[in-house]
Amino acid sequence: MKKRTTAFEKRIKRQVTSRKQRFFVSVTPGLTKLCFNELKSIGLSSNEISITSGGVEFSGFLHDCYRANLHLRTASRILMRITDFKASNFRTLDKKISNIPWELYLKPEVSLQISVSCKTSRLYHSGGISEHVENGIYKRLSAIFKETRIGFDEKKSQLLFVRIINDRVTFSFDSSGENLHKRNIKTNWSASPLRETLACAALKFSGYTKDIPLIDPMCGTGTFSLESALIASNIPPGLYRSFSFMNWPCFRQTRYKQILREAQKEIILSKTPSIFASDKDIKSTSAFSETLKGYDFSELINIHTRDFFEFLPEKLTNQKGLVVFNPPYGLRLGSVKESEKTFFSIMDKLGKDYKGWRFGIIVPQIKLIRKVPFKASSHPFSHGGLELYYLTGRV
Repeated sequence: MKKRTTAFEKRIKRQVTSRKQRFFVSVTPGLTKLCFNELKSIGLSSNEISITSGGVEFSGFLHDCYRANLHLRTASRILMRITDFKASNFRTLDKKISNIPWELYLKPEVSLQISVSCKTSRLYHSGGISEHVENGIYKRLSAIFKETRIGFDEKKSQLLFVRIINDRVTFSFDSSGENLHKRNIKTNWSASPLRETLACAALKFSGYTKDIPLIDPMCGTGTFSLESALIASNIPPGLYRSFSFMNWPCFRQTRYKQILREAQKEIILSKTPSIFASDKDIKSTSAFSETLKGYDFSELINIHTRDFFEFLPEKLTNQKGLVVFNPPYGLRLGSVKESEKTFFSIMDKLGKDYKGWRFGIIVPQIKLIRKVPFKASSHPFSHGGLELYYLTGRV
């Protein structure tokens, strides 16, 4: 017998799931164009996509939000805009908050976290704003869900962004949960790990495809290798993780499972290694090998403990491909002199043994760009508060 639709479910369908919503994709500076192109390619129901300050905006239905979280490789976080209005005092703010149907977006047991930012607004006290928002939301939810304890499950938390600019208030719910660079694959971390979103962007800047071999000779915990394996296998970066939207009252699990099945049909697994990861540190390679256990794409990656300066690429593959580096540098590990010495040693090794290969390397100093002995292009980006550059070219 078909389950009867409740009045509450009809409200959700009428006001949330059947309507187009506005979404904002937060992106690391330097990666916005890449993310924009990704959004255009993943099959959203609308082509209303535009680059804006801090990221990319798009319009679509809730299942477009599911799809974007699952498939975007260079995005940091995806927000769903709930409403925006003018408010120059707390009385107006409280009135507007009380009229928002929070029960359509928040389950009562979910713990709410509020992030407030203000700019050129008469409502400038972020702590006071957060308190008013929280009280207004819980007051409405408590009135509706009278027998339910409000906001007690710490394992299910929801982040609400409150942005006020020129007295214009915008409420946005985070749909992602943990930052999207977290693929839920790694179990071990290096002293200063490269974010997966940045590694993926670097691979895209370098023109990496599944048809060419990749050497990751200073692999550390294997970020470059993992990202290239996901790309080569056409595995969505969000396949192994969960998202905040799964805790929304409007979440449709059957629709999400359908999107998952569609994505899984497109996965192409190879049993022939084409990604060669290595590091001279046995702890790193052992940890990386442990990370790969149980994943179907693991056969793509060949891991060894060896020093980049002591092996030749033709011992791994007879095809020329891409070699990538995230070497230790002075602002991160070691001294500035040591990092410069390592950089020049890498350039010498490339010139001697990697002719015809593409290369990509992360550098912390703009002066090093001018000292690359090969034709290369640079891509600036931010990472951990540092301004870095990704250089890519051909030896």
